[in-house]
Amino acid sequence: MSAGNLSDAAHRFTLMSLIPHGTDKSVHQRYEQIADIAQFAERLGFDGFGVGERHDVPYLSSSPAVLLAYIAARTSKIRLFTAASTIAMHDPVRAYEDYATLDQLSDGRLQLIIGTGLGPTAQNLFGVAPEEQTDITVAAYELLRDLWNNQVATYDGPLRPALDGVELSPRPRQLRIPAWHAGLSSRESAERPAAWGEPLVSGNLIGTIDDVAGHVAVYRQEWAARGHAPEDAQVGVGVAGAHVAVTSQQAIEEFRPAFAAQMEQFAKMRGQAPFGDLDTYLREGTALVGSPAQVREKFEYLRERCGHQLTYHHADSPGMDERTWRAGKELFAEHVIG
Repeated sequence: MSAGNLSDAAHRFTLMSLIPHGTDKSVHQRYEQIADIAQFAERLGFDGFGVGERHDVPYLSSSPAVLLAYIAARTSKIRLFTAASTIAMHDPVRAYEDYATLDQLSDGRLQLIIGTGLGPTAQNLFGVAPEEQTDITVAAYELLRDLWNNQVATYDGPLRPALDGVELSPRPRQLRIPAWHAGLSSRESAERPAAWGEPLVSGNLIGTIDDVAGHVAVYRQEWAARGHAPEDAQVGVGVAGAHVAVTSQQAIEEFRPAFAAQMEQFAKMRGQAPFGDLDTYLREGTALVGSPAQVREKFEYLRERCGHQLTYHHADSPGMDERTWRAGKELFAEHVIG
């Protein structure tokens, strides 16, 4: 089912992971754990599971198409998201071949999320300078979209060698590209998918509720300005984290190590943590942490502010033991997914 078919469906919930890797497991064990989590998510009723794309230590998600193919073999119905694919780092023809193969292996369960925030690794490994990242991402995606929708490659531009009517193989299971577009940091990241008539995923670990709602509003304004029917707009919202326990106090204390790990990570990457304390993070940020009633209430508030059809959050909660994490996801599935 393509992203465009979600408008008349129930709200969708997905988990995603960048697969951070510590010292407690081997690489193989960590990949097996991720596949186990995807199976667990499917059993709980999550609609999707995503693997991000990072090319630096300590992450193990440099090849999401390969990982998602393995997860496809371990699952039967859960959608498989690239969360998000950094298309600017790849030859669009090669990306098409990988994703079309994955779409066939999964029987049409692939959902692409395309991202432009590539970070310094894009230049260090792939020669994509920060000031070029957005333009190359847009051009690469437009070529990928044309290849997917037509399966014939005709191209003469700066991204790669010219193509003249080359037929590509395999054909994907889904005939129209099932693409969403990730963003929050700029107005253009909301306007582009609206101009293309394609879905938006807004949100990240540092965005406040107001940030996300404002970004979605820009998307809807541009969507309407382009003459699209309002009811056809598709929006996903990424929340900073999610953990449910029997009481609010228990949930907060169990989630506190995960919050500290998140802030430490961002302080290393950006020089400053986006939230100075957990109370502000829970009040102003998008995280869904608390008792079942509190989390359901905040989820409904987010949906009222954003009108979205899909919610995702990270499967990784560093500092939280797996038993506690699984118990929280079971309560989330029972009381939020329903």
